[in-house]
Amino acid sequence: METIYDWLLTNMGNAHVRGNETHHLTILNVQRETDQAGMATLDIMARTDKFEMLNLVVCPAEKDGSSTIDPAELKGRTFQDSHFFATDKQVIAFLLEGRTPESEAAAGSSGFRVFTLEPANGSGDLTFPPSPEETPE
Repeated sequence: METIYDWLLTNMGNAHVRGNETHHLTILNVQRETDQAGMATLDIMARTDKFEMLNLVVCPAEKDGSSTIDPAELKGRTFQDSHFFATDKQVIAFLLEGRTPESEAAAGSSGFRVFTLEPANGSGDLTFPPSPEETPE
């Protein structure tokens, strides 16, 4: 988890151009949290290469799905998808290139689950502050 967190901090805001393509996600913000059970999670705000906002929650997981997300962790956001990754390198490849695992890890193995969530209540909108003539007096 620490490797993923360090990568996120190092690459926050980066949308490097690689040839003629950009990163799959531009990391806007990341928050490290620990739930009541002591499980560490990373809550990520990102923008896709199509300028859509999304949230990702990364947590340690067992292949058997034992890391189901608690509805309280959604914080009003809508669940879209989830993927299991066997290694931190696979999670980083997903964040960088959008690559999902080609093959599932052996049953019962541990790794990471990445939940894709739709931001809540318009919090996924990137906007500029209103110009002075648009602000109410």
